[in-house]
Amino acid sequence: MVEEELGSTHKGLRQERKGTQLGSCAHVRSPTAPARKYERNDGDTAIRNKIQQHVDAVVRGDMDAAAADFSEDLRPHLPQIAGALPQPVVSAEVLSIEVGEEEAAAMIRWTGDTDVVTIRSRWKDLGGGPLLVHAEPVD
Repeated sequence: MVEEELGSTHKGLRQERKGTQLGSCAHVRSPTAPARKYERNDGDTAIRNKIQQHVDAVVRGDMDAAAADFSEDLRPHLPQIAGALPQPVVSAEVLSIEVGEEEAAAMIRWTGDTDVVTIRSRWKDLGGGPLLVHAEPVD
């Protein structure tokens, strides 16, 4: 896997969100469609652009665009996943993206007025472009 650091390292800024957990809802995987293999040139660019577009949509409050990035299997869990983020999200930073042959993993730091949460997400191309297939908070 290739890792690219896109921002500063996480320096303990994460604050616990009491009473908010993603639990098993964030561990839903989309087993129905085979993942497309990423070619070195096109996959890296497509997945990186999609992740940044997703982050930008959440920060500007465009939840329709953000929800469209979720796989069908993960979409029913959107309320729980959104509830784990700071309310409101005022900024976000993509800390890293690791692109593999069949999926990519992204670490994203979401910042609100009073708290910060880092989410590890996994993205796969299920036939129509990269989609979010897994999300979990990082301790």
